[in-house]
Amino acid sequence: MSLDYRIFWIDDDDDLPASLCEQLEIEYAELFNFDIEVEGDGENLERKLASEPIDLLVLDWNINGDRDGRQLIDELRASGELTEIIFYSQDETVTENCKEIMGVHTCVKGEADEKIKSVINRFHERSKNVAIMRGMIISEAIDLENKLTEIILALFGTKSDLFRDRILNKPILDFGKKHGFVNGLLRDKLEELKAVEVPDAPKIARITAIKDVFNKMMKEVVNQRNILAHSKKKFEDGVLVLASINSDPPIHFTDDWKNEIRSNIKKHLTNLVAIKEVLIEEGLMDAL
Repeated sequence: MSLDYRIFWIDDDDDLPASLCEQLEIEYAELFNFDIEVEGDGENLERKLASEPIDLLVLDWNINGDRDGRQLIDELRASGELTEIIFYSQDETVTENCKEIMGVHTCVKGEADEKIKSVINRFHERSKNVAIMRGMIISEAIDLENKLTEIILALFGTKSDLFRDRILNKPILDFGKKHGFVNGLLRDKLEELKAVEVPDAPKIARITAIKDVFNKMMKEVVNQRNILAHSKKKFEDGVLVLASINSDPPIHFTDDWKNEIRSNIKKHLTNLVAIKEVLIEEGLMDAL
């Protein structure tokens, strides 16, 4: 089994991405399963980053008329987003300024293939390092909790800062309690929708499906993250096994498991976006 590797590439000419994607799939066939999406204008960049983990973002330094690469870097790093980025740029000052920023690379467009391969090779080396891969998955799980926290804060509108200081920053509200709070909102909304004389069946089905996915978040992500963070290591038949210090089943740290946990994180990030849309539509929070 190979590791999944996700690339989001913004380019209005898809000739280079299409050609390079084919090369990557051939050259790294035994190492990676590539999920490569190419978009012409980057209009969905924020939504993409908010809804799933991206391993590599490729785009022009001059993103659009409103901002450049420096602004994007600052916005992503301020939000805790650690996605690796490759910018096209022929400006030597850009290259010099980005040289010291972790995870940010520059190249001229004609050399994008070599730069992308160098980033992928480095990811492969890190993936073989148990401590680094373990830390990366924990980081992605933490990002999931952060996005859940953002939804809860948005529900409190102008009082969000007070709620953060008095409640969210205290140990009384852990991931499980945050999950339970939002789950309760979805449950109450479903009960309200079902109680009317003529229930809106499609809306009920949609929210039910979203809630069913949300119900699995603790088991599929949070419990796994906790085992990663607090476990004993041992090897069985050459495979690293992370045994929980509690009663949770052990993790067999294989490529299959790495792909599954990262796929689950992606699924739940996407579902959080859907939850946010439902809460906005139902008037429980303002559009962000």
